[in-house]
Amino acid sequence: MYVLDLGCGWGGLSLRLIEKYGCKVHAITLSEEQFKHVTALAKSKKLESSLTVQLIDYRVLDKYLDGPFILFSYLSILIAIFLQDQGI
Repeated sequence: MYVLDLGCGWGGLSLRLIEKYGCKVHAITLSEEQFKHVTALAKSKKLESSLTVQLIDYRVLDKYLDGPFILFSYLSILIAIFLQDQGI
């Protein structure tokens, strides 16, 4: 199963999907710190062959994505938008 994880955060969901379900995950983040963390964590768990992490804005994804994705995760983005709208 191919999963697109928009706003992957610290990579918990992405790595869990790989470990538990054998998914291939394409993770997107705007945070350089999170990008480095997720990349290093995947490498330490020897999961980097199942994970692609990109440091890009989700609004320009059409230029960078390849492949049909079965599942999309964007919970982190929805939470961030909500918090911003609430002034939090």
